[in-house]
Amino acid sequence: MIDRVARNDHAQKLRWLASGRISNDQYEDSLPISDDEATDSIFWNGGWHLYSDTTEHRLTGNKALDKFTKKDVARWVLFLKSDLPYRWPSSGPIVFLKNCMFFLTLGFAFRKFRQKRQRVLQQGHGPAWPFFSQEEVNAALSRPVFLRGIEED
Repeated sequence: MIDRVARNDHAQKLRWLASGRISNDQYEDSLPISDDEATDSIFWNGGWHLYSDTTEHRLTGNKALDKFTKKDVARWVLFLKSDLPYRWPSSGPIVFLKNCMFFLTLGFAFRKFRQKRQRVLQQGHGPAWPFFSQEEVNAALSRPVFLRGIEED
């Protein structure tokens, strides 16, 4: 199910977070609640990993995102602005539980999770995530969502 309102809202909050306009806590507190798997997965597998959640801060100065991470965020926003279904396996808070298991087992459980993740990534094209393939990314890039309607001189 695609929840256009929640996706648009999450895309805007991600852009604000990445640019330092809002803090990490403001980002988390303002996320939409939705049944759209894309919004949860992009938070748990993407947005949440952009910052430390031990203190409230903005992604500016020495905490600013590098150009490669900004490119990833732009791809996540592009996906949220698309009408494509999220086709990866659902993960949500499972990422948090995996991290807990990693620490509790001193990394032993990580081998199992890594093997499973490799099998999942073979289903789609990992570097294109949250898109399922590079072709989907290319198609979305050919239809820009933010400059639509602006005519060239």
